[in-house]
Amino acid sequence: MEPISFLSDSEQKTHEFADDFARNLKKGSLVALTGQLGAGKTVFARGLCRGLGFDGIVSSPSYTLVNIYQGRFRINHVDLYRIESIEEIADLDPDELFYPEGVTIIEWAEKIRSILPAQKWIVYLELAGKNKRQIEIYESVWPDKIG
Repeated sequence: MEPISFLSDSEQKTHEFADDFARNLKKGSLVALTGQLGAGKTVFARGLCRGLGFDGIVSSPSYTLVNIYQGRFRINHVDLYRIESIEEIADLDPDELFYPEGVTIIEWAEKIRSILPAQKWIVYLELAGKNKRQIEIYESVWPDKIG
């Protein structure tokens, strides 16, 4: 299956694209965000939350690891930037990481690739010039470029 591909030339367009994509997500969906630092993972997560019906402030949970929001259903926003190994998340409640009755968004998801469920959306964000981001969305299969 070919990825969904979008070239964004602004933070606003990245946000809008994520918002539109999120409207099709269902309970139990997992969105794995990946890409280099500054590629727009948190901006994309904000758009997802908006599309899922959450109108509040979405901040990156880099230090808390998980922020929980309520939209059409519960949204778990996970940020693994500071995590070096899977063992560091062993103390997390499994429902915080993979909540089956809501949507889970994981930034830096490649860090726990080996324990992610088979069914997921993988969003790869890449810097593509000044203020531009190439966004590719894959269903379940990790693209080779992520390693």
